[in-house]
Amino acid sequence: MKLFIIIVLTIIPSILFTQTDSLPKSNWSTSAITGLNISQIALSNWTQGGDNSLAWTFFSKVDVLYSSNPWALKNNLKLAFGSAANCKILRPRIYYTKFGIQL
Repeated sequence: MKLFIIIVLTIIPSILFTQTDSLPKSNWSTSAITGLNISQIALSNWTQGGDNSLAWTFFSKVDVLYSSNPWALKNNLKLAFGSAANCKILRPRIYYTKFGIQL
């Protein structure tokens, strides 16, 4: 009897509160990737010389796509920024857009 009550109490709320997707389907789709790379070199008892080093790089890639028959629009953004020792490096910013028509 207890098992029956537990089953009923778990199934009834899932049936009562089930929702359907009432939002219209969007023609836009997005994706994003971000990351952080860290590198460290620590030298001890090194007779040939050399320096300890710490470097990091942050990167990001974002894509936005609009698709509606027969049109298509794609936007991409790539970013990178980093530092090694005491100098700043890796500052590329790349942005491009593609527009197309399906014939």
